[in-house]
Order: sequence, then C-alpha cells, then structure tokens
Amino acid sequence: MGPEALLTTVEYVCPDGLGDYRAVADVRRELLREPYPASTGIVCGGLLRDEFLLEVVPTADLRGATPADTAH
Repeated sequence: MGPEALLTTVEYVCPDGLGDYRAVADVRRELLREPYPASTGIVCGGLLRDEFLLEVVPTADLRGATPADTAH
C-alpha cells in the first residue's frame, strides 16, 4: 500500500508555521501523483505541543490491504 491509497489530507497549521506552509505543496508534488488527494488547510491557535507548527491528518482507502501493507 502506498501513496496511491491516500484520499484526503487535513493540514492544521499554527500562525507561526504559516510562513513555511507553502512547502507542503512541494512535498505533495514530490511524494504524490495526479490525481492528487483532496487537501484542506486549517489555521489553528495551537497543537498538542507548543513546538508543533503543522499536523497532517491523512485518510486512505485500505480496503484490500494486508496487515503487512499497513505495518509501520
């Protein structure tokens, strides 16, 4: 299972991370292929830890995946 299973991403970015947020588009182009998954960016006041500036929540279609496909 690879990036082709990715359906959407939601990207939470803190105000302090907005200056570097455009780099996310470069990473998407480097790691993903067309048709690109849907993406939503949300500016938030903070994340779980103060040093975090960006959190990405992916949603993927893993139907048909085996346990080996989803192991980290």
